[in-house]
Amino acid sequence: MMHELFKKAVKGRRFNDSEAEFLQKIISDLRDYFENNGSNNFSAISIASNVAIGLASRSEKSKDKVEDFIGWLENPKSNFQFDEDIDYLCNVFYMEIVSKRTESIIEGINKEKSLTLSDRPADFVASLDEDGKERIYENVIHDLDIDFTVDRLNFPCEVLDPRVVSIKPGKGNEMHRHAHETIFVFLEGNGKVIVDNIENEVKSGSFAYIPRWSVHQTINTGEKDLKFLAVADFGLTGKSFVGNYHRTARLKEA
Repeated sequence: MMHELFKKAVKGRRFNDSEAEFLQKIISDLRDYFENNGSNNFSAISIASNVAIGLASRSEKSKDKVEDFIGWLENPKSNFQFDEDIDYLCNVFYMEIVSKRTESIIEGINKEKSLTLSDRPADFVASLDEDGKERIYENVIHDLDIDFTVDRLNFPCEVLDPRVVSIKPGKGNEMHRHAHETIFVFLEGNGKVIVDNIENEVKSGSFAYIPRWSVHQTINTGEKDLKFLAVADFGLTGKSFVGNYHRTARLKEA
């Protein structure tokens, strides 16, 4: 599965600038290695480089196969025959790139040290009505009965991403989907939540679960603004997803 994700990312040029630079460095190092008949010392050896060299050292046929794979990385539109060995190599490339995205989170978890960054009591609480929230998204499309805003609570979370969503009476947010799973906590108003064509009525005090990649929408069926807290693992999935994360989830760029 991971090798298919890597192929998709390469074909769609879905890596960010630092990842593209990292990938190009591996390609350049491997080309130098082959051109110097294996005598070149790498300035920075990656796991993917080591696995590629190990595969290439098996035989002349394997060496040719790895060189052809490098050519495909540079030109994904070229004709290339994947096999079990190259699929494994794709897995390694993909995992190394994703691990670079998430290593700071994993490191923080395993250090077993508090991540408290402030000694001000006010930095640990927030109120629905007070300032201190950041407007990160809004959209109004009258023809589609869409009218809502999204404000992020300014807590320095690593993985959790708490947002307050407010939807106008008789309107909804966009029918959309995304990689992060989410819990909704309804604070004010009445409405309904649609998850993959499954509808549930909600009100103040209700909770709703939004699974990863489910197509969902929230609609305000009441006479005042429908407000809810959406808590997602965006800090993890936003780093793990390879590509333009926001473009998969919204009708417009934030």
